[in-house]
Amino acid sequence: MINFRRFLLLSLLIFLTGEAINVQAETTYKHTFESGELSSNSKPLTQATLDNVTWNISYTKGGGNSYYFGTDKSKGIQLGSGNNPFTEYTLSTSAFSGSITSVTVNASMAKEAVATIAVTVGGTSYGSKSLTTTATDYTFTGRASGELKISLSQTTSKALYIKSITVTYGGSTTTKEDAGISFSATTATATLGKSFTPPRSRIPTICRLLIPHLTRRSLRLQVTEL
Repeated sequence: MINFRRFLLLSLLIFLTGEAINVQAETTYKHTFESGELSSNSKPLTQATLDNVTWNISYTKGGGNSYYFGTDKSKGIQLGSGNNPFTEYTLSTSAFSGSITSVTVNASMAKEAVATIAVTVGGTSYGSKSLTTTATDYTFTGRASGELKISLSQTTSKALYIKSITVTYGGSTTTKEDAGISFSATTATATLGKSFTPPRSRIPTICRLLIPHLTRRSLRLQVTEL
């Protein structure tokens, strides 16, 4: 005979021992932009290979009849200008396998601009931050996999800057595995105030070693009788 509390503790063990963690080593990718990498003949590229990673590029022009790309020693690549601005500029790639845990982008904006930088991975937002006029590392963290998107956007008509991208990926992932516990029945009925006999079970050795160490304080069961 085993009481209802002990049966619930055993069920909790099934949940805990049913988790397995597969650990993978993390890898860091970093690219520092150089003049001409995002444009050709003063026109924006739609795809660029940066340190062996292919990035897709999309953008929205905010005005003007031409495009402008420049280089600033402290800020990196200049995207647009006051007369020919980009209201949005996005780099995306699906080249990073496993979970992406950290994305750092060094970016900035021109004086009097109002601009932000945002990061998503597989459709999951890692957040958005306001840019300043000083080249700054903006770090976004999370744990998701899929397409990485880095977007610079503004509500003004000024220049935007991007200097470098750093991506940490391939971190630990959690998967479900068989806990190795089985019962002779899938349902059982308990009656308040009476002892309870659970279905017969097949329990791995590790669970049998853990059960004696579970005390009455391990689980607080509250039952309201209607």
